[in-house]
Amino acid sequence: MIYDSEQTKVFLGGKEYRGQLLEKQLGTKIFGESLSPLGNILCFESPVSINQVNLPNALVFTAQLPFTNSFGGVCFQRLYTAQVGAVLSQLLDRNVEVSGYTLFVDGKPVTITSQNIVKETFLFTIILPVEQNDTIFHVAMEESLKESVKQQLVGCFYRLTGSIFQQIQNDDI
Repeated sequence: MIYDSEQTKVFLGGKEYRGQLLEKQLGTKIFGESLSPLGNILCFESPVSINQVNLPNALVFTAQLPFTNSFGGVCFQRLYTAQVGAVLSQLLDRNVEVSGYTLFVDGKPVTITSQNIVKETFLFTIILPVEQNDTIFHVAMEESLKESVKQQLVGCFYRLTGSIFQQIQNDDI
């Protein structure tokens, strides 16, 4: 699901993102009827302030994987991060590398990631700065490119969860 700027302002109460989506399950309040038992992702654009890192503007991708332990969640997060890197490399036509949870563009780190487990649900966030800041390298993007990145990465998440978790269900039969 992708929130526009008005939805994001209402959801965050007009404030910056401070990691609050890692504190509880995302649930029906955000996803409504589209809540999936395989996993869900929310994408929005917002200022970010986490661990003394202040970003004037970033794309935030927050995902939840219900009934997933930390090992499975970390494995999925790393796989998804690699997919994020591949999409960014293609769209930006730049070299994007993955090391652990971090993406590097032209050798410089461009993401902040964090994770948590709440009530048997693995939650993670990938933050991609898109505006000049003092603490981390950013990836400058025009609006149309930002929208394409949002669409492709949200779609990628659902294809990945579907292919992994539906296949596991089929294997159990």
